[in-house]
Amino acid sequence: MKRILLVLVSLIMALAIWGCSSKADSAAQPAKVSTEAVKPNGKTLVVYYSLPMTYDPAKMTEKEADNSAVIKDGKVYGNTEYFANVIKEASGADIFRIETVKIYSDDYQTLIADAKEEQRVNARPEMKANVPDLSQYDTIFVGYPNWWGDMPMVLYTFFEANDFSGKTIIPFNTHGGSGFSDTINSIQKLEPNAKVVKEGLSISRNDINDAAPQIQNWIKSLGFGK
Repeated sequence: MKRILLVLVSLIMALAIWGCSSKADSAAQPAKVSTEAVKPNGKTLVVYYSLPMTYDPAKMTEKEADNSAVIKDGKVYGNTEYFANVIKEASGADIFRIETVKIYSDDYQTLIADAKEEQRVNARPEMKANVPDLSQYDTIFVGYPNWWGDMPMVLYTFFEANDFSGKTIIPFNTHGGSGFSDTINSIQKLEPNAKVVKEGLSISRNDINDAAPQIQNWIKSLGFGK
């Protein structure tokens, strides 16, 4: 009798350990998007929103140069703008810049206060223009800075104004330490019928100036290239 009980206990323990192991493995290994899953078909577009304080290097303060812009060959790029242009050159994609009708302050503290207020009221800033014909693109890179742990609110305007059904969205962003925060999940909620790549590329503002090789390697790993 004791032997039978020991066998039963051993079987129960073995099944329990196997079950826990399976759950742990699935939890520890989140689904990754393979390069095959995002390899491009058809036309590709890079869409981005970027807002440097100034495009004049002579007027740029030290804080602006550190926080919001990249200077290459005497030309000023917003951090995300530079990121987007490296993607464009590496992938051969078309490019579109999101711009707002509202003109934001060139004072840094005023700008971040405005951004926080837009989040508070769930604003939808008006765009100057929309992508002329999104239907011609199958894969869309979407880039933005991380403002207060979220996308700038004009990105919500953009996603709500367009239908990404059946398309692949590849997020990229720049940040001051927060990475993507929860923005990729926000994009998926806004575009439930699109394939949103969970493994986008997020680069710190402290690293963006020298990030071109990293961006190019990422683009290559996704199967893009001229």
